[in-house]
Amino acid sequence: MNEAEFEAYMKLFHEEWNKNELPDEVRIAFEAGNREQMAKWLEFGKSSSRMAKNIIHFNAGTKFGYLDYEIKPSGWLRERWEHTEVIDFKVGRETVMNSVYLAKGRNGKWTFSFDYAYGKGEGGGSMPSYFGESLSTREEALEKGISELKITLHNRLDQVSREQDSANVIPSFIRKVLSLIEEYHSANLAEQSQLDLFF
Repeated sequence: MNEAEFEAYMKLFHEEWNKNELPDEVRIAFEAGNREQMAKWLEFGKSSSRMAKNIIHFNAGTKFGYLDYEIKPSGWLRERWEHTEVIDFKVGRETVMNSVYLAKGRNGKWTFSFDYAYGKGEGGGSMPSYFGESLSTREEALEKGISELKITLHNRLDQVSREQDSANVIPSFIRKVLSLIEEYHSANLAEQSQLDLFF
């Protein structure tokens, strides 16, 4: 970092950046005028907001063994997984799906996420993220993912039943998805039991 760049970022830090949103280690480096540390942190973004979010994201990835990082052309940190898989629970020809996603980190830790749909446009979900729960095995991640998807679907069914409002929900669709999940879960447990007999 040359003298002009150093002065420019010191000016930003003192006049424009929101110091409160920066992680402590970054704020301390800037307040001390530590050029070596500043150069490191500036790789995470040239604004206080982007830098803070990328550093927090990077720190979350360390629990999955990622101690290096890559910043995408968009300026945001790229997540990398050693292995990912998806288990879909599809009803007939419906294009909306309820799914459980599994992802394995560099250190062998797993996490999960899920998508949920209620059959008529309403739904949500996310892909696996460094911010997800760190779990020791694939089986544990799968169990948690299935459990949370089921809870989400049951809660929406209960709400529809209480409020008698199913404008964006098809209760029979949700019940079918829950049945598919149970079938998969039972088959998976039976397969695991068979494997356990050999080990």
